[in-house]
Amino acid sequence: MAHLLRNVLLTNHLRFFYRFRSLYSVCFKTFLPYQPFFLMLFFVGSVQAQHAYKIEKTFKAPFHGDWKYPAVNPFSNKLYITHGNQVSILNKNTGDSIGIIPNTPGVEGVALAQRYGKGYATNSITNTVTVFDLKSDRFVRNIPVGEKPNCIIYDGFSGKIIVSNYKGGTISVIDPKLDKVEETIEVGGNKVTGIVSDGNGNLFVNLADKHEVVWINLSTYEVAMHWGLGTGKSPTGIAIDTKFNHLFSVCHKLLVIFDATKAKIIDSIRIGDNPDGIIFDPVNKLIFTANGNGSISVISQISENDYALIDNIPTKRGSNSMTFDETTLSLYVPGADQETVPKTSPKQSSLTKWIPSSFQVMVLDKEKL
Repeated sequence: MAHLLRNVLLTNHLRFFYRFRSLYSVCFKTFLPYQPFFLMLFFVGSVQAQHAYKIEKTFKAPFHGDWKYPAVNPFSNKLYITHGNQVSILNKNTGDSIGIIPNTPGVEGVALAQRYGKGYATNSITNTVTVFDLKSDRFVRNIPVGEKPNCIIYDGFSGKIIVSNYKGGTISVIDPKLDKVEETIEVGGNKVTGIVSDGNGNLFVNLADKHEVVWINLSTYEVAMHWGLGTGKSPTGIAIDTKFNHLFSVCHKLLVIFDATKAKIIDSIRIGDNPDGIIFDPVNKLIFTANGNGSISVISQISENDYALIDNIPTKRGSNSMTFDETTLSLYVPGADQETVPKTSPKQSSLTKWIPSSFQVMVLDKEKL
């Protein structure tokens, strides 16, 4: 029966084609020059459908001041939210509060050194890094670093904690065995922002004031190269695809894709305003940028040197940071609503402020087809 039905459908399709064969011919000849364009549209639409993300749930959380860079532990249920003078710890599955790390003035980022069972948080006001126990979340000690420590990562190749100091143009390298600064690297700029490691002894650093990305050799702690980012200005977050050695730097309204092997820009893609957070998902070959205009831009890696913007997901205005759970492929994006502050004089510019009760963490997951 199934065989007979398939033959009937095929016969009807052939009859339809034969009846309208002249129209098929005209359309083919007319649109043949535009075939690559239409194929690209078809491909992007197909990729968008396969990799569509949306906000699946929202966690309400207490507001303790401006938030910065969240972090998630892929080996536990802990989600770390940095804001104000503390790190709030939420259950990454339910959003329930399960702990805090207090006394972290102007906390910015968190790095997890699973090998040593310790976490590290950068404190931009006191110019220190707070060390805490990953199991108990208890305070261990503070480590003095450079001026206004910002981003922080654990580098598996060197086994070190790497800290970018926003002011002064330095990188602090912490030995987690001793919890002491082992080396201070002069980067050659004044505003050091995002940092990323290739896991093979190379560190890449964004310099916002020089509109550059800097390559540092982690074996010698020496600067190897400065690369310009073309039309990309004031770079913040940075990510890497270690397979092709491609760097992804978020700049003002622009994602710059840079080949670190060939030392050249591959592409520049328009994204939202005021981006900061960036994630590369090597499983689905997707790049996510968190934009301050209230969106997550999603870029697909079509092939080694071809990239395309496939989606802009609405979030909250000001939500320009996020973290990614590599085990569940979930994105966690902090945000809050804003309200207008009444003017005290006719000449005063319009101002907004956060509504504390609206603070939340948006959880984005892949849509189920």
